[in-house]
Amino acid sequence: MRDPVTLSTGITFDRDNIERWIFSRKHNTCPVTKQTLPELDLTPNHTLRRLIQAWCTANSAKGVERFPTPRQPVNKAQISKLLDVIISTQDQLPSLLKLKSIVLESERNKKYVQASGAVDILVSVIKNYIIEEESGSDHNEEESESSSNASDEALCILYSLQLSEQDLVDLISKNGEFVESLTAMLRRSNYQSRAYAALLLRSILAVIPPVRLVALKEELFEEMVKVIKDKISYQALKASLRTLAWLCPWGRNRIKAVEAGAVNMLIELLLD
Repeated sequence: MRDPVTLSTGITFDRDNIERWIFSRKHNTCPVTKQTLPELDLTPNHTLRRLIQAWCTANSAKGVERFPTPRQPVNKAQISKLLDVIISTQDQLPSLLKLKSIVLESERNKKYVQASGAVDILVSVIKNYIIEEESGSDHNEEESESSSNASDEALCILYSLQLSEQDLVDLISKNGEFVESLTAMLRRSNYQSRAYAALLLRSILAVIPPVRLVALKEELFEEMVKVIKDKISYQALKASLRTLAWLCPWGRNRIKAVEAGAVNMLIELLLD
């Protein structure tokens, strides 16, 4: 045990092991008491850590190495502060880059970021960028580039959170026009952002009610076909093909796909 932490049940575990139990294996109970955990906060057990380090020092002659004091992980307050900065400033990129590094660090951080309300904020960053682009806002080149990069990072973070089906349902119920925003992101020159948009669309469209699937715009099918033609990534190509296959049975979607060039694209893909 290197980094002892205590649950709300009073039981102490090594941080790596208990985080794997809670955040990777999706358990919400204490492994020992089986009690449901009302809070997932882990309290560092400094006394036990110092005792372990002292024991390591006392037994150094036997080849036991004293491990350094573990770096404390980011907490909810730090994440909330970062999100507040993203909401309140025009220069969102530095804070979004910090948030991305936090999200990519661990499953625990993903859950904390999501629980702090990040999803709505990230969606807002993307939607606002699309609105500004389509309205032709008077921004200088530097501001436009910063806003563009911020939307790319927000999209990357949103995809990296790996939202559950219920989370996606909640997202689209509060942001019904977000499908159009992601469709607009498919038109970007940034291949990575186009890939993230295609992957998110695959997940979101799978949870949308059929009544909304029949009303999808032609632009979505056109951009999906372009993603497949451009072969920007294997994952994006696979997601786009599955999206078209999922959408075609509903309403006039088959006709929309044909008019978007899906048949010719599929023939070319098969010939390749």
